[in-house]
Amino acid sequence: MPNDRDFRKLPPSSQAELRRVAVTMVRSGKSRIEGAEAVGVNRRFVGAWVRAFEVAGEAALAGGRPGDWPRRSRSGGAPLGPPNAGNPRHRAA
Repeated sequence: MPNDRDFRKLPPSSQAELRRVAVTMVRSGKSRIEGAEAVGVNRRFVGAWVRAFEVAGEAALAGGRPGDWPRRSRSGGAPLGPPNAGNPRHRAA
């Protein structure tokens, strides 16, 4: 079923809320397809949002680029540091 709503044209706060809805649905046992249909996006986006939420928590759903999210350890502890901190290709200027 085609969706007339263009997710990209929604205000950032609305986009963040729809991301939260989709991620909450998946984490409560619904499929990515069901979450995607509920908010009007492709299931691959929902999968990416769920993975981002698992890594960076609520901040990942606010929007922006993945490098802007605060990174957290897999155990959910304190932030690990700036993005790409250990990557030799990304040196601070």
